[in-house]
Amino acid sequence: QARDEQRATFTLYQKDGDPYLAADGAPVTFAVLGNESAAYRRARLLVQRRMLQGRQRRLEPEDLQRNRVAMAASVLVDWSGLEKDGAPWPCTQDNVMQLLEIEHVLEQVESAITGHADFFKTSSSS
Repeated sequence: QARDEQRATFTLYQKDGDPYLAADGAPVTFAVLGNESAAYRRARLLVQRRMLQGRQRRLEPEDLQRNRVAMAASVLVDWSGLEKDGAPWPCTQDNVMQLLEIEHVLEQVESAITGHADFFKTSSSS
């Protein structure tokens, strides 16, 4: 479980397969924790509690999307290379939530979270 608390860094790709590039030409990178990290487990419990307390008989697609974003946001801990209006765009909770509304970004973050352990099998450290 200690590795789940370590950051795994990955390059963010556009829909066409090309990496997003920062103004300096370096690839945009994200850092995530694993799906067994304390932060992810806390987020999973919060999502489950919210669903139980709401006593919803049916989950709507919007509920599932909101849950996916909340889980991914809980372990997206940093990024580099993102800018907005020509200035660095900081990795804040509000900015993370906004960015994870983009489906192909969310999918890559989710993939990195679930593949977190594999990252450490092939890489020494990040």
